[in-house]
Amino acid sequence: ANNAAAALKQDAFTVTVSDGKGGTLPVLVTVTVAPKNAAPMGGSSSGTPNASTGVVTGAVTSTDTDGDPRTYSAPGTSAKGGTVV
Repeated sequence: ANNAAAALKQDAFTVTVSDGKGGTLPVLVTVTVAPKNAAPMGGSSSGTPNASTGVVTGAVTSTDTDGDPRTYSAPGTSAKGGTVV
């Protein structure tokens, strides 16, 4: 539903059933169309290294316009040391 708004929308159309002998029946079909998922958005910030330990602290923030729950993960190590989320 690429063009669906943030809220659910409905679409309707009619299917005509025919018996091949002149008899027909219009059947209304209504479907609910959900918007496509929006990926989370976010950013990060970090401070300067602690002079004694070399530890750098920071924050990762995110939002999700769909309200989906988010999880965070990172590798246990990086090129210059360890990573803790």
